[in-house]
Amino acid sequence: MDHSMRRSSLSATPAGILLWSGTAVLLYYFGLTAPAGLCLLFSLLFACSWLWTRFSLSRLDIQSAAGTCCAFPGENFSLSCRISNRKLLPLIWLELVLPLPADSPAVPARREYQTRAEAPDTGEEVPGVLGRIAWLMGYQEASLEIPMRAVKRGVCPISSAAAFSGDPMGLGSRKQSFSLSPTVLAVYPAVYPICPDRLTRSSTDLEAGRNGYMEDVTLLKMNRSYQPGDPAKKINWRQLARQGAITVNIHETVFPRLATFLLDLASFRRGTPTVNSLNGREMTIWTPLSQELEKMLSLTASCILALQDKGICCGLIIPGPQAEDCLFLYPGRPGSSPEGLLYSLAEVSYSGQDLEVPLWEIAARMASLGTLYLVAASRASMTFSPDIFSSSGSAVILAGAASEADKTCPIRLLYPEDLDGRS
Repeated sequence: MDHSMRRSSLSATPAGILLWSGTAVLLYYFGLTAPAGLCLLFSLLFACSWLWTRFSLSRLDIQSAAGTCCAFPGENFSLSCRISNRKLLPLIWLELVLPLPADSPAVPARREYQTRAEAPDTGEEVPGVLGRIAWLMGYQEASLEIPMRAVKRGVCPISSAAAFSGDPMGLGSRKQSFSLSPTVLAVYPAVYPICPDRLTRSSTDLEAGRNGYMEDVTLLKMNRSYQPGDPAKKINWRQLARQGAITVNIHETVFPRLATFLLDLASFRRGTPTVNSLNGREMTIWTPLSQELEKMLSLTASCILALQDKGICCGLIIPGPQAEDCLFLYPGRPGSSPEGLLYSLAEVSYSGQDLEVPLWEIAARMASLGTLYLVAASRASMTFSPDIFSSSGSAVILAGAASEADKTCPIRLLYPEDLDGRS
């Protein structure tokens, strides 16, 4: 039975109980003792039902598994809740309803767990998750596992629930709202096999045979005698001038193999020129390219996992409305684990607004970013010129589609079909 169909019987209310009791008194007054006894029995029955229903949800503790439930689209996972009945009166039945957003990235895996719920903030009817428990005795705990299925990328917080319970005969029903521990349903972007060789081919460190490691010229490790083949820039010229001995400097090896993805979200939109009806000026209405954005977010997630398998630490840069709102997740630092990067990609929401990309700040930190991958809908739709990174030798554009601007692009271009490991 759907929880919305459960209604308390009119008889199992104070008014109904008084009506049955009054009827019993009247019948007894007119000498009809048998009907009066039956009405009195019903009044006692309804009184017990009303009392049981009234206290059924008292001293009830509901806790969800605080944290984040993560999955990829198409995967199943469980939403866990723990229910504690901290009173002597048992719960014969309990229905727990958790509201979901209208565009929730995850839905109940089976039909019997689907229902309609009331949004706690607006009171509107939204999709919900339904869980049922039978016979929870006094001072007893029970775990409720609700199977869920991830359907699309996104993040859905769950912070409230509505509980329904009543008497054993089903004559009464009571509802009570509960605040839950913060629980987040996170659905990562879809991933597919990637051929990482095309990605790492552009790394100057790899081409130089240094296994992706760099030397910090500010940290001198040791000096050794010059050997044929040593680069001239490593020779200790000061020592050569003073002592006449040719030695080379060996510096500390730092910065393991790094890669950072910069999302040019504002390139994933289409502008439609129009005229403002209020002042007659020309304006542009921007429409987000949602499908193209999802495609490139999936490509980014796939590249992150493929590079991680090859031992390359990845980072992520997501522009914001202002430069200070930009999200920097540096590779190899806290928050830049594969799970953290995938969660940040799951949180991405773009509706066509202007975004600020702190280009000069990024250019100044190139040594900490490694190879920079510029993710855009196309080279022509990029909101900034990649010329600023052309001299670094470690920047690549991941474009969703080819364009005429590709012919004059100063840095290397890659497309999804170039990286697809399924072909």
